[in-house]
Amino acid sequence: MKKRAASPCDRPDQPFSSPGGSVTHGPFSFFRSFFSFGASLSFGASLSRIRGLFLLASVLPLVMSCLAVETELDLRQSDDLGLTLRYRINPAVWDLGVFDPDSPERAIPLSRRDVEETALLYPDVRVTHYSIERSARSVLVEVRYRAGSTRSLQGLWGTAGGAPLEFLPSDSGDSFHGGVRIPLATGPAEMDPEQQALLKGLFADQVARVTVRAPADISRSRVPSFSDGSLEHSTRGAVFSLAVAMHSLVTHPETGCLELAW
Repeated sequence: MKKRAASPCDRPDQPFSSPGGSVTHGPFSFFRSFFSFGASLSFGASLSRIRGLFLLASVLPLVMSCLAVETELDLRQSDDLGLTLRYRINPAVWDLGVFDPDSPERAIPLSRRDVEETALLYPDVRVTHYSIERSARSVLVEVRYRAGSTRSLQGLWGTAGGAPLEFLPSDSGDSFHGGVRIPLATGPAEMDPEQQALLKGLFADQVARVTVRAPADISRSRVPSFSDGSLEHSTRGAVFSLAVAMHSLVTHPETGCLELAW
């Protein structure tokens, strides 16, 4: 029997690299990095500045419930694949300037320039939509990418989304039409109770959502387990949906992978 190559899910404490070799953090995993004292941060963020923001967040009630993320993967056509990311951010956090591309406090890459630079890493990836909508309750940043190959989508998720996707072969050997394994979060094996409590407060009432549109009806799904039982998921034909409390996701002590077969 041919031995399966090691999956990101087999190495919960292992960082992942983009094609250029730099460590990346995805839409779920970078939240943990952003609010952790000891984690390495993507895009050269200053740990001292993050500590300052962390302390500020701990004393300002306005910053509570500050971040949530939704992601959608369109896998229906192997030569026209889609990745949509939606970040919902508390206006008080947005106004701190940590999302501005030229700010010395910049910590998270969500500007139009960041998005376009990410697309340029791959020859067949393009940005089809970028918008920022602000209301009294939140700032919504929405980004849509299209990729012309499964290889580019794998890398794109590794750069803009999380650890690289892994497409599962079918019984006939097709490397695309068997299924997909999607790493959702990576982080330290342990987090002290004070950090967990603070993250739970920061992400109170926020929900992370994942939607996958498969090329065929989904026959099997495997989801990460969360100790607080906050995970909900459903399958309707070729569409899979998952929702989990943000604080559960960012404090998950190992790599959490979603696996779908069709």
